Amino acid sequence: MEISLGGQGASSHASHIDEEGKVRVGMLFYVVVDIMFALFLVSAYVFLRGVNVNNLWFPDGTQNIDLTQTTFLTGLMVASGLCFVLAHWAVRQGIGGLVKLGITLAAILWIVTLILNVQYMGHLPFTQSGGGFASMYVLFTAYHIYHLLLGLMFVIGITIRALQGRYTRERHMGITTIGYYWYWVVVFGIVGYLLPIILPGPMH
Repeated sequence: MEISLGGQGASSHASHIDEEGKVRVGMLFYVVVDIMFALFLVSAYVFLRGVNVNNLWFPDGTQNIDLTQTTFLTGLMVASGLCFVLAHWAVRQGIGGLVKLGITLAAILWIVTLILNVQYMGHLPFTQSGGGFASMYVLFTAYHIYHLLLGLMFVIGITIRALQGRYTRERHMGITTIGYYWYWVVVFGIVGYLLPIILPGPMH
């Protein structure tokens, strides 16, 4: 009887490990696919800027973006990522209070970034029909907002769990897995911020 129970315990433990592996691979697979799509967007940006069909990449009279606003928004996103890194490190060290603080700050910054990005997009100095740069920039901004909206359910869920003290040094698969997505959103935000600086809109 004891041997049978021991076997069941080992089987349950192995099943738990397998389930964790599936979740990690699933999230990692989604992030990889998303990265591939982002590379397509960057390639399209570079191509359209280089071709500049009929000089419509940045038509005369089109207003450029305000780098002050984009710098602030990107800074908020990076700060959110750094707070998440702090929480990720803390949970591995078993520092529960720091996990709660890091996750909470990261979540607040994420939500603020989402709200301000929506507001920013609503006040862009052009529409998607204002030339190649305008259409690509609107697409990048909208895709970043999509990331933030999709991640909102992760943010809320992980924050509630963290405040409940459900993450420990031994059991923190949720933080690790969601971290794949969190870090990628930060990286995409940085790419979207740097691209118009490295390859700016005006070509005349």
